[in-house]
Amino acid sequence: MEMANRYPVALFAFRRAELLGIALEALREAGVPRIYAYVDGARGPADEPGRSAVLGMLENIRWAPVTVVARQANAGINGAVRSGLDDFFSREPAGVVVEEDIRLVEGAYAWMCEALDRYGDDPRVGAIGAGSHLRLVPPDVTGPWFGTRAPGWGWATWRRAWALVQEPVDALLARLEREGFDAASSGDDVIALARVGYWDAHFALACYGARLLVLNPPRNLTDHLGFGEHATTQRVAGQWRTTPAAPIAERWEWPARLEAHPESAPLNRLAALAHLHPWKRQPQPDLRRQLSAALRRFACALPRGLGRVRLRLADAALRLRTRVSSRSDPAVPWWMSAAWDAFLIENFDAFFGCGLAVGSTQALTAIGGAQMQRVEFVDGCAWWQADVRCSLNSVRTLSDAAYHVVVAPVFSSRCDDLREAIWHGLRVTRAEGTLFMALAGDGGGRTSRTDARQPESHATFTQRHIHALLEELGAGGV
Repeated sequence: MEMANRYPVALFAFRRAELLGIALEALREAGVPRIYAYVDGARGPADEPGRSAVLGMLENIRWAPVTVVARQANAGINGAVRSGLDDFFSREPAGVVVEEDIRLVEGAYAWMCEALDRYGDDPRVGAIGAGSHLRLVPPDVTGPWFGTRAPGWGWATWRRAWALVQEPVDALLARLEREGFDAASSGDDVIALARVGYWDAHFALACYGARLLVLNPPRNLTDHLGFGEHATTQRVAGQWRTTPAAPIAERWEWPARLEAHPESAPLNRLAALAHLHPWKRQPQPDLRRQLSAALRRFACALPRGLGRVRLRLADAALRLRTRVSSRSDPAVPWWMSAAWDAFLIENFDAFFGCGLAVGSTQALTAIGGAQMQRVEFVDGCAWWQADVRCSLNSVRTLSDAAYHVVVAPVFSSRCDDLREAIWHGLRVTRAEGTLFMALAGDGGGRTSRTDARQPESHATFTQRHIHALLEELGAGGV
């Protein structure tokens, strides 16, 4: 991709040298002309080895000039990024911002540089984003589009836009109120986060308050690697798991008009519910919902050693929430239905977007709430008596990668259909989605029948058996 200028990069690192190496390799391949690397101070002795490795990696870069700014005291992620960007934009009029766990795909850096050139003199544009999540992308976009919320996870901006964060949050909100401007119209979460010191929320609020537009790509251009064991602030990706980024292989047309997409603000408002527990997502909860919320909070606060108590409380809360008992089938042991309910509740952040359920949409609607944009179901029966073949007949007609969350508790009953059931479950689930399947487990080392009264095709499965099936189907990393 041709571009008139190549802009410097502000790179924020701390102690994850393994991830930093991946981010740096992407920057090297992109041909960045200069890097300003900001390294926060250690919080204690445990951080020193990783931080030393990060500093050594930065000092050994030979393919681009690098200015390393290493803090002695730890400022935390918000303080470190805010002070680092203050320094960066005091030196440079514009640039690209990445963190050590962000990998830009081929073409992402060049596209942001081209956008910086194109809109640098237009005061109506405040930032360019490379990271993009399907929850925030209007369904009809085919090229770059303007939104109302400043980005993160790989982005670019100008000195003029970053200068807006100099206005304190409370003063900014008071000014917007005097002007009659609803700062929460693009998601009220940004106000709460900005007030407690999140730099990205403050920047988003400042840009939105200044009525600045944000240019976004039609699909994700970054891989966020900092989840799980590599996380510093977010251990579980949940519903913010992104679609694996793909290089830019085509030439995108620039937006014809400088105006925000009409769906941008509504999508952001819906996404503002993402961090809330299911019982907080429903408007105007009645007494039953409030009692359900209290039961769930109490269950989560109990030690994990009180397993049966926690599961009973979670089961009771779900039944209160839905008015439908998940123990309606006497053949289902109470601990199994309660464990399934509790497991789904604990993973509530995966319930969003388009959902598919086998047998009943109860879990999708109760746990996902307003986060579910569309809910569908296919035929199925109760636990243990289910004939998977009847569900597979319906699943076979479904489109590939059509759902963000699939709940399939009956894909466990017939061992001769299990392989195809798992395959179809994986097939219809999107790359950034989640497939929940309840499989009847056996603590022994081999597959066994669950009950002599049931057909021979009904069986329980060991974890080793299930993992072998997943490996065979190309999903061994699940």
